[in-house]
Amino acid sequence: MKYFCNYIILFSFIFSEDFSELKSYIEKVEKGDMDIPYEKIYSYEKIVPNHPIYLYLRGLIEIDGDKSVEYYKQLYSMDPNHDYADNAAMKIGEYYYSKGLYVQAADWLKKMPIYYSRSDHIERAVKLFLNSLIVSGNRDTAIFYSRVFKRQFPSLDV
Repeated sequence: MKYFCNYIILFSFIFSEDFSELKSYIEKVEKGDMDIPYEKIYSYEKIVPNHPIYLYLRGLIEIDGDKSVEYYKQLYSMDPNHDYADNAAMKIGEYYYSKGLYVQAADWLKKMPIYYSRSDHIERAVKLFLNSLIVSGNRDTAIFYSRVFKRQFPSLDV
């Protein structure tokens, strides 16, 4: 009987795409409020360990940057069209940029204007992408892309 109840709970989570509880935790963390029930969040690991919303939240609350990037990469590789995929790509790019890994940062930040041109992060992504190219010795490529982005995003200060 115990296993039957567990299966019912499991299937109710899998088939109900309502992850509003996890989304509310994401909103809190993104606003800087870390007062969230970590144990409850970790309990989702057994139920939906590969769901993009769960992976994004785990990436946000993870203390180890390398592990956090792995969560974001897993989300991105599973569903690059998910609502949080642009956030994940941006966070990966920012992480590599902050570590001084400018070539890897440029690879991830380039995804933003190509695939997520309507993202809220587009201006920051373009600037970091161009800076990554310049710092990594690809100034000519940065100049080329800056011209492309001026045409693609006329309202941005490139």
